[in-house]
Amino acid sequence: MKNAVIVIETICIIGLLIVCVNFYNRLPGEVYPNESFQTMKEAKTEDAQNASNKQIMYAFDGNKMKVKIDDAIYEDVRYDSIEGISIILEEDGKATVSVMPDNEVYKILYPDTEVDIQNEELTGFDGKIASVYFANFGNEIAPCKILFLMEDGTVEYMDSEKMIKGKDQKYVSEGKIGGLENIVHFENVAVAFEDENGEREGGTLTIVAVDQNGDSYDLDQLINNREEK
Repeated sequence: MKNAVIVIETICIIGLLIVCVNFYNRLPGEVYPNESFQTMKEAKTEDAQNASNKQIMYAFDGNKMKVKIDDAIYEDVRYDSIEGISIILEEDGKATVSVMPDNEVYKILYPDTEVDIQNEELTGFDGKIASVYFANFGNEIAPCKILFLMEDGTVEYMDSEKMIKGKDQKYVSEGKIGGLENIVHFENVAVAFEDENGEREGGTLTIVAVDQNGDSYDLDQLINNREEK
């Protein structure tokens, strides 16, 4: 009789423990029902996908060139160029320039200059600057064009060589590049050429501006045409 009571008490204790564990697992913040957990997982996946799609939306597409060299093939390529010029963009949209005369590339580009430009304000912009980009065109080491993406989606630029060697209006924007609007970013791009047999016979490098529709514009063509007029 005594053993039977002990067995019954043991069963009751085990049953009570099982009930307590089940209750604890259902407390908020500890264990999520499968359906809710799946919903949360799908929501996070969707957010990540949307962010990725937004980046892809503005990626360079060589088939969507609005301004280009006739019969040229444009391919995405990435490279860095440091030539001893630093642009600081302030929160108020203003920009200042400084140079590093001891930079090796700077010495190659400007061997006969002794200017020491430090925190010189850049002026003449039509609006507020959103971002700054150093644009190198061609296959040789040469002074860059400094691109300024404005908050309204237009693009202005300055010639770094004029900035270093010029005498008048050297820290003033060259103005807006015509034909550009709703620009969202710039891309380094390789331009390849083909002969009459379809064989590649060389190429060069350029910078394209990409707008919110994904269309691209060869800035070397636009700037050269602008300066030749």
